[in-house]
Amino acid sequence: MAWSGSSVTREIHRLFEAKRDTIKAELRNALTAVHISFNLWTSPNRFAIMAVFAHFIDQLGHQQSRLLALCRQFGAHSGENLAGSLVDIVYEWEIEGRVGCAISDNMTANDTCVYHMYPRLDPSMRPVDIKARRMRCYGHMLNLVARAFLFGKDAESFELESDINGMRGLVEQDLDHWRTKGPIGKLRNIVKFIRSSPQRSEQFKRVAREQDHEEYRLCEESTAELEVVMNNETRWNSTYMMIERAFRKQTDIRAFIFATQEEEDGARRIPAEDILSSEDWRVLGEVNEILKPIYLQTMRTQGWGKGDSHGRL
Repeated sequence: MAWSGSSVTREIHRLFEAKRDTIKAELRNALTAVHISFNLWTSPNRFAIMAVFAHFIDQLGHQQSRLLALCRQFGAHSGENLAGSLVDIVYEWEIEGRVGCAISDNMTANDTCVYHMYPRLDPSMRPVDIKARRMRCYGHMLNLVARAFLFGKDAESFELESDINGMRGLVEQDLDHWRTKGPIGKLRNIVKFIRSSPQRSEQFKRVAREQDHEEYRLCEESTAELEVVMNNETRWNSTYMMIERAFRKQTDIRAFIFATQEEEDGARRIPAEDILSSEDWRVLGEVNEILKPIYLQTMRTQGWGKGDSHGRL
């Protein structure tokens, strides 16, 4: 069979239609209602993307999850607009009479969304029935707790100011901005300093290898080639991982700071305001202990659990 660009396109469409019919049959024959989960995400090219999953028990009694949509969300992210998109997806998959619970983040817009969606699927549904079917995302609750602990109630404003400083190239203002967060901000600035150029990263690795050699690590795994981890601004779990890695590299970080202070060029030295004291390390340790159980609990809610394991709805 000769393959061309058009024949490949036709085959992809044929396979898609066949697989869609298979999934529709699974949904139609499910032993339970079909529960849906949905979320919005902004892609790197700034498109709003809605993801919708279906969760159900199949004819063999097995839990199943199927991706129903990964599509662009146009217009305002209002509850009414989101509801319109969900209703279209539900009708496309022919499950309008089988929708059970709806799981999503704890945003007010999502509350509005389900209160507009269900009556369009079943006009007889009362507000009390809709409220019973609205399930809130436990992982999102944990996220809100951790972010409030790290960045205060107005984490969005803190993140926005950091983003603006970055876009405008306001390096000093950004460093000062993060210093307001105490030891966490200092550590973030140190890691950013190390990772700001290949030369600094290599210098850090060289210092780490020297520390490894001096301590004669014969029975312990070497950490010399481990990178320091940069947090993703106000993504609290990346802040936890940054602190966790920093403690594994604490000796190397201290040695690197000491080495840079001997540089004549001030731009090649870590600013004195960002040098971590013993008290700062103690505070980071306490923060780490508080975040660790939240991180582990978050990880236990993820994935595709089997049997009675974690990761199941």
